[in-house]
Amino acid sequence: MLDVNNLSKSYVADGKSVKAIDGVSFSVPKGKIFTLLGPSGCGKTTTLRSIAGLETPDSGEILVSGTPVFSSATGLRVPANARGFGMVFQSYAIWPHMTVFENVAFPLQVRGREPKLSRKQIEEEVGRVLEVVALGGYESRQATQLSGGQQQRLALARALVAKPSLLLLDEPLSNLDAKLRERMRFELKRLQREVGITSIYVTHDQSEALALSHDIAVMDQGRIVQVGSPRDIYERPNNDFVAEFVGTTNFVSGKVLGRHADPSGYLIETASGNLVVPTTDQLNPGDKVTISIRPEDVQVSQESLPGLNIGAAVVDTHMFLGFCQDLELRWGETRLEARVHPSLSVSVGAPVHVRIDPQRCVLCK
Repeated sequence: MLDVNNLSKSYVADGKSVKAIDGVSFSVPKGKIFTLLGPSGCGKTTTLRSIAGLETPDSGEILVSGTPVFSSATGLRVPANARGFGMVFQSYAIWPHMTVFENVAFPLQVRGREPKLSRKQIEEEVGRVLEVVALGGYESRQATQLSGGQQQRLALARALVAKPSLLLLDEPLSNLDAKLRERMRFELKRLQREVGITSIYVTHDQSEALALSHDIAVMDQGRIVQVGSPRDIYERPNNDFVAEFVGTTNFVSGKVLGRHADPSGYLIETASGNLVVPTTDQLNPGDKVTISIRPEDVQVSQESLPGLNIGAAVVDTHMFLGFCQDLELRWGETRLEARVHPSLSVSVGAPVHVRIDPQRCVLCK
């Protein structure tokens, strides 16, 4: 549905040219949520604004359903107001002097469409979209009298009422408190499922990206460094930046000793013992590698554990979080973070046994 090909954009800062985005390419199927995820300054918002038509890239191409809206090769640039996209900004940008009805009706009243919609048709469209975002009955309320979550849903309603081919969301939950932000993730997921609109979502919050997306593109320094499903991105990061940015992870350095038959992979020597790591990568004895291990994949027990990748450790730090416990373990010369079930009874200084499933060990490039 959306194809972005080799998009680049530079700015001049302090007399120097700085690349905000550098050769960005991706495709988004119809009806899916595609998230651009990365730290501040990585180029995700510039990419979104280029798609919206609010920025003019230096090079590249943007196509919607096969039709170009931007092409540096031909000089084509369809204006933002002619692209037919809906956009929700970080600040919501709703009209404070208007009622809920007037805010949502505004795009229908000003868009260049023939024939013009009648008052009754506008009322029907506004009523329909307000029901979708659970704001039915709020038509006459002033926008400033809504809660933060309601204002966010109002901004979504205004973006959806014109039935855009593409919905662009620029960190729409960042101004909400933690509990409301979590609740709104469910609202957005439900809304996207019911409406089925193709969406591009920009965020620096990895939890939002994992919860909402069909696919995620992780960005760093203007480039996309990995694209995949939330599960692929989390469980199989292709480098240490992705592993560290998307969630929490342990990095263990080691040296390749040689091949291992079961599971197929390599035996890696680390400062705390040898680890078996399955991989299809071609490695040589002596190669230095980094292994990513998620805290929830560190099995901790007071009893000895069978299998591969086992060892003895000592609890250095213990935090009870209710739904889980976070531990910091001293495993030989390695510090390991572990996330375990709250029923495990351990205390600081206690000896424990650890096991790491080889299938949960990921080699980072």
